Amino acid sequence: MRAGGLSAPYAKVLDSGLRSAKAALAFFISMKFFLFYLLKFIYKNFCV
Repeated sequence: MRAGGLSAPYAKVLDSGLRSAKAALAFFISMKFFLFYLLKFIYKNFCV
């Protein structure tokens, strides 16, 4: 099932945009957790 000639490329661009936004969000969340655990580790080892 194909949409009209104009909306097909638009849907493709929108889909890839959504996918990259999801990837960026997942990356940001994982980096946040990584930094949190890194700081926790440093605090445990050097500040006790």
